[in-house]
Amino acid sequence: MKLYCIILIFLCFSCSETIVNRNELKEQLIPTYELIEDGEKTFILDSESQPRNRCIQLFRNPQNDSTYYSFYNEYNNSIYIFDFESTSFIKKIQLQKEGPDGVYPHRSGYYISSFDSIYFYSMATQRVYILNSQGKKYHTIDLRFNMDSEKIPPTIKVEADSPMYKIGNNLYLCGGINEEFADADSINHLIITKINVCKEDATPELFVGYPESYRQGNWGEAYFRNTFWCYNEKEKLFLISFPNDHYIYKTDLTKVTKIYAGSMYANSISSIDYSKSIPTPKKKRIAHYLSSYYYRAIIYDKYKNIYYRIIEHPWINYNPNERPWKKPLSIIIYDSNFQFLGETKLAEEYNLSANNFIITKEGLLIRKETNNEDEIKYTVFKLKEK
Repeated sequence: MKLYCIILIFLCFSCSETIVNRNELKEQLIPTYELIEDGEKTFILDSESQPRNRCIQLFRNPQNDSTYYSFYNEYNNSIYIFDFESTSFIKKIQLQKEGPDGVYPHRSGYYISSFDSIYFYSMATQRVYILNSQGKKYHTIDLRFNMDSEKIPPTIKVEADSPMYKIGNNLYLCGGINEEFADADSINHLIITKINVCKEDATPELFVGYPESYRQGNWGEAYFRNTFWCYNEKEKLFLISFPNDHYIYKTDLTKVTKIYAGSMYANSISSIDYSKSIPTPKKKRIAHYLSSYYYRAIIYDKYKNIYYRIIEHPWINYNPNERPWKKPLSIIIYDSNFQFLGETKLAEEYNLSANNFIITKEGLLIRKETNNEDEIKYTVFKLKEK
């Protein structure tokens, strides 16, 4: 019996197939454009705010044609609003944690449709609360699934690189499956949630699964299971970026099209050399993430009709105990037909800003790390022909 157990454990460890996603078109990429720094925009913070915010939104008020910059302050559970042009502070929308207007915040995010239609997602309750400008709750949308459902709902994330969208009467949210399944498929393991906000008893619908590479190998249950997406209003299509994949995926939720959108720097991305049959040690998952290329946000620039894709590079001589982790970044640029335009490596000051960016007429704004905790500073990056 003892020998049998030893053999079984040996098989669990030894039956791990490493999957290698090769960047086969890398050598064909010839850069003709680059991003250059061209100005800054700074927002002054109060004593309860900090510069590193995961959920931010730039939105326009059609009533006065003003554009506002906003972010969610997890520390004091509130949404801050600034005038984008003047950078002046407008107001703070204080949210309640519990009670009749409670939003039960935990890794939460929001989408502002208007000042009196703020959609706040709570991971703790798997609900979206619709709030007014005073933080008063007037409707709740339940994203929980019937326990009899065979589909596994994703863990939804609402951040700058995985925003919530309201299109017509529907909300769209994206998330990930934070587990490794031997039988992972595109039928029961879906990542996009859609729900009608106008129906009292609306049932959430799920769409789009992980690509083929995730159905083999061990991708570590957490970091590489994240998903990133954007919406192209012109084409009425969602675009999804997966961390391990040199391709992105376009979808109208009825069909999915695979398109190459790789980096000119990234080499192969491999799965963890460890069996799915037993939980992967946390240290091994962290080491895999820090030492690998890792695709992040896919960003649509509606003003220039082009795409940006952010990729993290391996952190050479990394220290897993050093926090926050500072993986180097570069930004890949593709035109509207996904013809490669170029790729720009960012300076160390941007290593912590992979999920803090804004698209404006002026260009792509990325948060710059400074020694001043009382401000959020963005650098304007403009596209320039080499």
